[in-house]
Amino acid sequence: MEHLNYCDFSKLACTSILDYLPESYKDASVSVFRNVKLGGEYDAMTVRRKSVKQAGAVNLNAFYDRYCRGDDFDSLLKQMADIVEQGNLNCDSEWITDYREASRHLIMRVSNAGWNEKALKTVPYRQIGDLALTFHILIDLPDGQKGTAMINHNLLKIYGITEQQLYEDALKSSPLVQPASFGIFSLAPSGRRDAESDRLYVLTNESGCFGASVLFYPGKMKEAAYVLGGDYFILPSSIHEVYLLRDTGQDAAELDAIVREANREAVQKSEQLSDHVYHYDAEKDLFESGSIYEAGKAERHVC
Repeated sequence: MEHLNYCDFSKLACTSILDYLPESYKDASVSVFRNVKLGGEYDAMTVRRKSVKQAGAVNLNAFYDRYCRGDDFDSLLKQMADIVEQGNLNCDSEWITDYREASRHLIMRVSNAGWNEKALKTVPYRQIGDLALTFHILIDLPDGQKGTAMINHNLLKIYGITEQQLYEDALKSSPLVQPASFGIFSLAPSGRRDAESDRLYVLTNESGCFGASVLFYPGKMKEAAYVLGGDYFILPSSIHEVYLLRDTGQDAAELDAIVREANREAVQKSEQLSDHVYHYDAEKDLFESGSIYEAGKAERHVC
């Protein structure tokens, strides 16, 4: 088979996928739609049986990237078929539309508002600075893993609640569903007297998945200030965790450079949270960007 361009690859995948699925899929319909989600978007292929209301989505763009790297087309179709079957097994989730049940599995996720404008148009969210808190339902999958369903405007309408109630309920349920985890390690070389001031704290949740949202759990910033002993900078490691560094006079611009380098070298684009640091003032209970904090500090110094 000669090398396929993306258009031919996706067409052939759609016309061939049923050949890789059990007989129960012979009357299934295959379709492709543009799936816009936090962190990016992709062409999603779904295989929907008449008896099933929902279906798992196959990321065609990701599979084509693997094809271009040399993966065999036949083996890729087999893996797509596995995703389709697994997705249909996981579709016993009609309880998601029952808010009394769904609210017991409600969690928050934080992402960059500016980088996700398209996805945020379809969902309720709470903006904090240049970050956005979105609301999701945590789902137990048959293989023991976890999945999430993002609450959009249509689902909110089915629930019959306001965005404010959704936000308040998420603040209550998130710490229960995904408890916080507070780790610590020191950047300072052994024996340095100021090692305490260089100590970096890692804030996430127990699963390590979408744990950066823990920062916005009720009282968590103030609690962290008590542990660190005062004001601190927040370095956005990824959507999964943030680092906290006590403010001992560091320059926010230098910390910004560290964040940008980490994003460039170690963090996938879809998992990046921000390209700059934030600051928390314990006395004022104030969360803001590092640049705004530095500007305010400069103004106070002039005065």
